[in-house]
Amino acid sequence: MAANGHLCVGGSRRYDHRPEGAALSDQETSDLLKGREAYRRHAWAEALARLSAADAVSSLGAEDLVALAYAHYWTGSIDAYLAVMERAYRAFVEAGDRAQAALAALMLQWDYMTKPARSLANGWYRHAARLLEGCPECAAHGYLAQSRTWQLLDAGDFEMALESAREIGEIGARLGDRDLETLGLARQAQVLVARGDPAAGLALLDEAVVAALGGELGTMITGVIYCAAVSMTRELGDYERAADWSAAAMRWCEREACTGFPGLCRVYNAEIAGRLGYLEQAHGDLVRACEELQQFGALTMAAAGFYELGEIHRRRGELEQAEEAYTRACEYGLDPEPGLSLLRLARGDARGAAAAINRAVSRAGVEGRPCTDLLACARLLPAQIQIALAANDLPTAERATERLEAIASSTESKLLKAEAACARSELALAHDDPETALEEATRARKLWQEIGMPYETARARLTAAAAHRALGDADAADFEQQLASTSLARLGVPADGPLEAGGKRAAAHGPRPDTPCHPLTARELDVLNLVAQGLTDAEIANRLYLSPHTVHRHVANIRAKTNQPSRAAVVAHANRLGIL
Repeated sequence: MAANGHLCVGGSRRYDHRPEGAALSDQETSDLLKGREAYRRHAWAEALARLSAADAVSSLGAEDLVALAYAHYWTGSIDAYLAVMERAYRAFVEAGDRAQAALAALMLQWDYMTKPARSLANGWYRHAARLLEGCPECAAHGYLAQSRTWQLLDAGDFEMALESAREIGEIGARLGDRDLETLGLARQAQVLVARGDPAAGLALLDEAVVAALGGELGTMITGVIYCAAVSMTRELGDYERAADWSAAAMRWCEREACTGFPGLCRVYNAEIAGRLGYLEQAHGDLVRACEELQQFGALTMAAAGFYELGEIHRRRGELEQAEEAYTRACEYGLDPEPGLSLLRLARGDARGAAAAINRAVSRAGVEGRPCTDLLACARLLPAQIQIALAANDLPTAERATERLEAIASSTESKLLKAEAACARSELALAHDDPETALEEATRARKLWQEIGMPYETARARLTAAAAHRALGDADAADFEQQLASTSLARLGVPADGPLEAGGKRAAAHGPRPDTPCHPLTARELDVLNLVAQGLTDAEIANRLYLSPHTVHRHVANIRAKTNQPSRAAVVAHANRLGIL
């Protein structure tokens, strides 16, 4: 089966460009045959080298040009893919094969929409529609129906879009084409989610992914299904499902020797990896994706990648790099919220952060909008709550919390339910209600752990620590604080860096009212607690994932700040002040 499941590849030479009777050289024959064989094995790099060598000697025929195009695609050379696929289209037209020419045109339309180059995409769509007039039903008719589905979905005509998406699968069923049948399910799922029926959409999506997992589909449609699964579940805030599909997609990429998903899919996979704590992997994938997307001219998609880079830098306390990434996202057309507002907060500008996030939430709105718009608004509300609490604007924090809770209760998203519980716990702390704060922080922490998000889990632990301390349970507070610090250290996030405002407020509630002020940072307190337990510098370094040199420097700073001559004296002094 061809890479896209339909375009004819290899085998006959019906579409050969050579003059009739022209013989192939031995080297060309060897490269061509080995290139075809590598293509059938999905050895994309080898197929690319062999077919390119044969094409350099004498132009390939249409079928082999399709193989060469997809070899470029799966090795990440999208512009080269487009150029070669255009040659294949012309070869099919010259050979009088209208069905294959139309299919090539629709593949080109698909990728020019991604670029995006709307005028070129529309031109290829019209070419395909004209070629298919009067043709017997074939796979190209199914992909033409997909193009209509996109157009109707963009226009907001959900009922007609759903009908068109069903037509994709019906054509596939009549032709016995499993790729089209499954693609029809995925596009129906997309329409249902956009219409506000995520449960029905996810049910169809699960069915489509099972077909991909089972190896029933061609390479291209398998990739499309995985990408749709990751992007839709991420959009719905269903990070558990998104993580499952992302892991399956990465295993598939490894088996297929693909460089990964080109375009936005790689960004989504990297985002999920980052939320699951794999910050280094996510950073590398995002840098690569942004480079590819900029080279391809898909700047709108590159904007999403730069935004996620900004999020990683912000969480690590790398504020200058975060600002640069958010700026690039904005330059390419993406509103970098809520990240930019949280960056302003991390720099101490609570008033500016509040003004920016309030504008963003106002633009998003919540009333009378479909499900996906509500979820987009819900992604802004946690930041609005954190910033309002930092600015001591409790009425705004209360209203935003109620809105977030209402949206979370209308979905099955554990992520949104965890965000709502986190918000309620931090608001309860601000209202001097530590019992509610502890209950909601514990609920949030359990949900974050179920999803597998360590950064957010640490944030919930910080709030729980503050609640325990307000309730007079210093041991429980220290335990939660230590677990949060260890988790953040493992992620490479500074404990005294710009955690979300909720975490900072939790820390602010930490000391008891009778505790004197002290000059130690949160990281120095972490070290001091372990010094008090009798641990050596090497043991502390191992516990906090630091170098012994860094721990030694922290201990020296603690002694200097407290004006104490030894480790034992520092511990005694800290106990007298109530720091420990």
